[in-house]
Amino acid sequence: MNELDVEFAGRLRGALRHVVQFIRQIDAVSPLSSQQVSMLGYLRGGGRRASDVAQFLGVRAPTATQGLNRLVEAGFVERRADASDARASIVALTPLGVETLDHEERNRNERVATALALLSAEDRALLEGALPVLERLMHDDPATPEASAAAPASGSASHLDARPSDLEGAGR
Repeated sequence: MNELDVEFAGRLRGALRHVVQFIRQIDAVSPLSSQQVSMLGYLRGGGRRASDVAQFLGVRAPTATQGLNRLVEAGFVERRADASDARASIVALTPLGVETLDHEERNRNERVATALALLSAEDRALLEGALPVLERLMHDDPATPEASAAAPASGSASHLDARPSDLEGAGR
């Protein structure tokens, strides 16, 4: 790693910080927090334990449980017994949760599209071309056990952690 890499990393972190702030402003008009939408989105993949939700969000189990309780109270999520462990429960989306998540994602995407429409076609194409690189960067995180096993042994390499908690905070 050289000084240009470190300088570029700082510029990237600064740009991503501004993107996070931009998304927070867009999401602030929603009745659901970014974390709640992240929970609903994670549950779209099927029923999960609260501990799995906590790990995905990068928060402690009580924080995830509190958020899930709010979603249960709103009727977006339901708890079921875990067939493999009688002591545990599974949380899953309800039909209302699926409908709400679809609505939230559509509204948030439309707000971002409105902002993107202000860019030139060339700038939009540049952003679109950068998406695969950013997605690879987020998925090849050396902080994960799988990537750490494959990563070089130099302790100085670092990637961004793409957990929603790091990108969105505890709420909006």
